[in-house]
Amino acid sequence: MRTRPDKRRSSADPRRWRYQNALGAVVVGLLGLSLVGAESDGTKPVPAEVLRQHLDQLAADAPYGRRGKNLGPFELNDLQGRNWTERDLKGKTTIVVVWHTQCGFCRPWLPQVQELHERFREDPRIRVVTLNINEDLDLLTSYMKEHPYTFPVLLARTFLGPFPIPCTWIVDQEGIVRVEVVGQFPGVRELISEEAIALATSASRSER
Repeated sequence: MRTRPDKRRSSADPRRWRYQNALGAVVVGLLGLSLVGAESDGTKPVPAEVLRQHLDQLAADAPYGRRGKNLGPFELNDLQGRNWTERDLKGKTTIVVVWHTQCGFCRPWLPQVQELHERFREDPRIRVVTLNINEDLDLLTSYMKEHPYTFPVLLARTFLGPFPIPCTWIVDQEGIVRVEVVGQFPGVRELISEEAIALATSASRSER
């Protein structure tokens, strides 16, 4: 008996990350167009309040959005073989960055992610974690050897469905996504820092 070939795309299909990257390009492009005129001379970062308004609108319109939802459950290994679950994110405010080595928007964002990691490395309230969706582990390993990044890299290719990358979430102490940022653009690192500190500070006050 002949069987029909399964046309469904597996999580290892290389077209998957291209689709995610293309979605990211569309969203970031729309954001860039919507912010035309927001910068006075084309070089200064977009004011944080303007960024927040546009990011709120994007999050409200995005069918892939996770803001207000629980990030877990998950069980993932990092490049060093450590096993992570959603329980490892509890108790701290966590900046979570989703990326791929061949994502054109991800690569210029990673040095800033490293800066965030170094800034908050000694802060007991905040951590930085990244979720990599590469299908080819050798490609990811080679990339990390070529770049001196020290932030945790969790292997998440089977955990996440298609959505734009890079994507950055700020997750509260209970594992709920409170801030969602798609893409990277002027002022976004500062915005993420401010939002993470504000969320961590609010959590500390509520515990008193």
